[in-house]
Amino acid sequence: MKCPMCEHPTKVTETRSIAPQETHRRHHCHKCGHKFTTIEVIAEKVSGKLKAPPPPKTHQWRKPVKAAPSPYPTPAPTPLPERKVRAEDLLEAKRLRDSLEDY
Repeated sequence: MKCPMCEHPTKVTETRSIAPQETHRRHHCHKCGHKFTTIEVIAEKVSGKLKAPPPPKTHQWRKPVKAAPSPYPTPAPTPLPERKVRAEDLLEAKRLRDSLEDY
């Protein structure tokens, strides 16, 4: 293959088969030092015309599986213990709140 920059012949430095019908080749030009990659794809010939290969299949994800119902009953929520509020505590909280508002 000729270098796209200087038209000098190039050397293949690396070849990778990505898919059954696709090959990537890395080329290097010794004259100008340019490096480039080509992708080769095998085309099928159908009734005298070239036909492009089909696109790669995408992975179809399965629907999430729902969890099986538990054989054990769900426990009832535990009620919080009631707090007894004294009048003195309410008055002290109000005094603290009022003193903070003065700042």
